[in-house]
Amino acid sequence: MEALTALGLFLFVTIFSILITRWLGAWMLRINEVIVLLRRIDSKLTDESKNSFIKSDV
Repeated sequence: MEALTALGLFLFVTIFSILITRWLGAWMLRINEVIVLLRRIDSKLTDESKNSFIKSDV
């Protein structure tokens, strides 16, 4: 009986840790996508500001 309890606890902890890892991985991918989008927006804004600065300078 103790062996079954230990096996059940082991399986529960294993499955739970796999689910937590997958959930954290999904959130890390979402956060990474947001960071990439913010970098693209930032680079577009800095490019536009550089262009407008160069045009106003001439």
